[in-house]
Parts: sequence; C-alpha cells; structure tokens
Amino acid sequence: MAYTKEDYMRLVATAIEKILKDRCLIIFFGSILTERFSRTSDIDVAIFCKERLKFKDYLKLEEELENVPILRDIDLVDIRDVKNLNFLENILRGKIWRSSPELLEDLKRHIEGLKR
Repeated sequence: MAYTKEDYMRLVATAIEKILKDRCLIIFFGSILTERFSRTSDIDVAIFCKERLKFKDYLKLEEELENVPILRDIDLVDIRDVKNLNFLENILRGKIWRSSPELLEDLKRHIEGLKR
C-alpha cells in the first residue's frame, strides 16, 4: 500500500501525540508540503510545547518516531531550540497539524523574544 502525504503526517503526528498528548503544537514543513516530495524525501516536523521538552521526553519521542512504520527519516525540530529566524520563518510557513490558541500565543511571544 502506498501512503499519501496526509497518511505520513497522520502517522507521525499520532506518534508525537502518544508521547506529548496535547501539550504541543505540531507543524509539518519542508518537501512534504510540496510537489518535490519523493520516495527518498524525509519528513520534517516541528513541535512547540508550553515548556522546553525534557530530555527524557525527547528520547521517548525519538524512540516512538523510530517505530513509525514508514521507510523514511523523520527530522524532529523543537522550535524552542531554533535561533535562526530564517529557518523559523520556513517552519512557520508549514502546516499546523495540532494547535491551541494558548500555544499560538506562547509561540508569538517566543518569536518576539527572538527578534529582540
């Protein structure tokens, strides 16, 4: 069975939600949102949580993502670790999979803090 881009995003998002529940925004970005997405493309996904992700949670998340039944690399980015504004803007042009008004406000404040 061939997966669609939506299938890939759903599988990855489900794995993230299994570990982080609804505590984080999930944003897909990069080639998965374009026609450039091919059989060899990785999947770029960013998260933004209320608080910085604890190392043990990050490890659990990485382990869960390794178990997603797809033959692709998954590149996970914690937005709180991104300092390059151009890269951050690229992420923010992506597709928000899971959202909440409170987390969007926190993200807005985080970005404003980086611009100072």
